Amino acid sequence: MKLRLLALILCSAFSYSNAQTIDEIIQEHIKNSGGEEAWANISSIKITAKMSMPQAELKMNIIQKKPNMIYTETDVMGQTIIQAYDGTNAWMVNPMTGSTTPMTMPENLKDQLLSNAQELESDWIRYKEKGHEVTLEGKETIDGVETFRVKLVKNKNNDKPESTAYFFFDTENYIPIATRATTDQGPTPGMTVETKLSDYRETNAGILMPHHMETEAMGQTSTLIFEEVIMNGDIDDSIFKMPEE
Repeated sequence: MKLRLLALILCSAFSYSNAQTIDEIIQEHIKNSGGEEAWANISSIKITAKMSMPQAELKMNIIQKKPNMIYTETDVMGQTIIQAYDGTNAWMVNPMTGSTTPMTMPENLKDQLLSNAQELESDWIRYKEKGHEVTLEGKETIDGVETFRVKLVKNKNNDKPESTAYFFFDTENYIPIATRATTDQGPTPGMTVETKLSDYRETNAGILMPHHMETEAMGQTSTLIFEEVIMNGDIDDSIFKMPEE
């Protein structure tokens, strides 16, 4: 009886000592994805991508520059749609409406553009200072891979719009292989969106990024593939400004 009790105590102590806290998981993730110094040195990113959807295949160019400028071009059936934000004003060109004149972007589209932007500094770095709340909710198996299920509430403790998403970190490499979120913007608020992340590659700046993203929503699947990623390239700020008529 005493030996059995001792075995249970030792087993519990061993399990406790090997249990990882959320901050330990995040630190391992930051280290394995490039390290805090490499993230801090990112000033810009340019992505050439293609998206396959049930309706069509799109080609995309995405350019971002710190602190918060973004420019996107999307080729849709031979027409190029532009969406951009210069840090103050958002604008767009949408020939699908019958006009190629640059115009101010509606507020809802601006919010959607900014929310979909690639993070030039990982949300996980100094997340408490940024006002984010992070919780470890245990483990979950995704496609046969054991993961840590981590809940991220962005802007929980600041005055920016709050959003919630779940990240599933591979327990071996501490890299997210999937995300799950419920939309609160766009034409279908309340919709659950699940994304599988794979084909991780190291960029020229030493940052590990997924180059294949498969998203499922409302029974439909779309695939986004990064064909080229260039960080810290020479990008002129004028590209983000709305052209004068």
